[in-house]
Amino acid sequence: MGIVPFIGTHNEARWMGRILSIPPFLELNVRTYVKYKGQQGVFFITEDGYRPEEPSLWSDFKSFS
Repeated sequence: MGIVPFIGTHNEARWMGRILSIPPFLELNVRTYVKYKGQQGVFFITEDGYRPEEPSLWSDFKSFS
């Protein structure tokens, strides 16, 4: 189990460049590490994001899951 905070930056579609870029945002992932039939992986329990420059839209952490 892991709780991983980070800042998402340089978020843009490769084929569209800065036209479809997303401003930097804070994110908090709650994840668990799993193994199934010999394959290792990560299962994301939640992915919560927050953009402080838009408090009216993001008054609290918003869940994407």
